[in-house]
This record gives sequence, C-alpha cells and structure tokens, in this order.
Amino acid sequence: MSEINLGPRDIEAFLAVATHGNFRAAAIALGISQPAVSSRIRHAEDVLGIKLFHRTTRRVAITEHGERLRIRAEQAMSELRAVIHEFRDEARMQRGRVIIGVAPTVAAGATFLPTLEKFRRRWPGIEVIVRDDLVGRSLSRLVSGEIDFSLGPLTRTDERFAFEPLVEEEFVLVAHGNHPLFRQRSVRIAEAAKYPLLTMPAEAAARQMLSDAYEAEGLKLKPAFESHNVMTIVAMLKAGFAGFGISFMPVGVVPLFNFEDLKTAQIAPKPLMRSIAITTARGRAAQPSSVALMNALRAGFAPHRAAKKDQN
Repeated sequence: MSEINLGPRDIEAFLAVATHGNFRAAAIALGISQPAVSSRIRHAEDVLGIKLFHRTTRRVAITEHGERLRIRAEQAMSELRAVIHEFRDEARMQRGRVIIGVAPTVAAGATFLPTLEKFRRRWPGIEVIVRDDLVGRSLSRLVSGEIDFSLGPLTRTDERFAFEPLVEEEFVLVAHGNHPLFRQRSVRIAEAAKYPLLTMPAEAAARQMLSDAYEAEGLKLKPAFESHNVMTIVAMLKAGFAGFGISFMPVGVVPLFNFEDLKTAQIAPKPLMRSIAITTARGRAAQPSSVALMNALRAGFAPHRAAKKDQN
C-alpha cells in the first residue's frame, strides 16, 4: 500500500477554502495565518499532482478534481468527527455499551440485579446487555469477543483469563422435606452421595465444584438427571423424582423459589463454598463503560464479602 502523505490539517485547509471561496476567510475560520493556509493547499496539490483551485487576483474557484476531493473529504471528515465525538462521549460515560456474561444463579441472586439497576440510574447513556449463560459458554464468548467480561463462579485456572474473586457463596443440599437426610442437622458428602443427584450440566461451574467435592471423598459424581434450569430441578425435587433425589444450590437463589415441601441442609464438616469472580480476557483493554460496571459490581458485592469475614 502506497503512503498517503496528506494529513488532516491539509484536508481541513482544503475544505475551508472550498467552503469560503478565498484564502483569507478560510484562515480566519481555521484560526491560522493566510500563508499557512496557502502552504497547506500547495502541499496537498504537490502530493496529489493536480490543481485543486483556480486562482485569480479576485477569486478562488474549485477545479473539477477539487470538487471530487471535496465530496469525498467532507464524507470522510464527517465520519471522523462523528467517531471522535462517540469516543469522547464514551470516555465521559455519556454513551457506550457493555455486554456481560452472567451465570444464571448469579444473575438471579440478591446482588446482581440491584447493582445493575443502580448502575443504569447512574449512567443512563450506557447500554448494558446481559447474556445469561453457563460459565463454560460465557468463557467461550469471552475468547471470541462476544462479551466484554463475565461474572460467575470461579473456574479452574486458565492462562487466557484473569480472575478477580468478589465473594464466597455457600451451597446447601436441597431435597424433599421427608428425605431421610434431614433427620440430622448437617449432611456429609459421603452420605448425600448415596442418593440420586439432580444437577446442572457439565458446562456449569457448580458441576465441577460438586465433582471435586465427591472426588475428595473418593467418590465419582454420577448424576441421575441434568438440567440447565434450576426451576426444573426444584419442580422435580418437589415431585419426588428419582425417589429420594437431592440437589445442591447456592443459598442466594433459595429465597427466589417456592420451597414448600422442600428443605435445605448445610454440608459438614466444612461448608460447600464457591467463589464468584469477574473474569476478563488477558491482553484485552477494557473500555470505560466496562470498567465502570466492574467497579459497580465490586462495590455491590463488597458488603457480602465483609459479612463473610465477620462470620469467620
């Protein structure tokens, strides 16, 4: 590709002369000297190898080549000014867009939606698009650039991503109220593993967490039923699917469902915990709107993080 040795100032000077019809008026409009305008026009003509204006002692008239350049240059400068204004507005948070991937159980929890609503009130010009999806799929979208960052359970380390844990969340066992496991105050994984498990599919981070918990007890996770929808699992537990079927859910989503006929129990001797994290793609610069939303999420989850520390 051949180099175009013609800068924005040359184009501005050309358009000013074409608009005002003389060099003096163009110089006044640009706030520079008339010789400077003349110099820029001569430079443009030398680079292009054509005359842009017919010059007489009384007037300046644009040439045919100049008119063709004027039409294209005005379009180009208009587009350039527009995108510069867009960037300035985005930097000032007057406009912009953020696409965030959120794990379903996090999106439905008690923190995410109030934080998002507060952000939207603070920055009404920023469009926020939420992709409610399992962690595995969100990470794939993060790699492809379909989303700006994700919010969800912390997965195993991956060099492609940077993880920032925000808060720890407890998982509890959920089952029908008549389940034999509820004869005791807390339940061990080894005891729970004796019963059919209803759980999320392999792409869900919770599934990996449960698999690790089972393996720590020398057991292999073998789900009796898988569903992408927590509501489906709740309905099946109520219906007594698979006999004394069980599931594990984050405490944050428990208040969202009608748990009539169901009960929950903590896992002993150590609670079953997951870490909720902001995940970004390494080497990819975050835009101002994304940074602002991440800061809002940090602030939104901060009270819960402090509460966990106090409990410990």
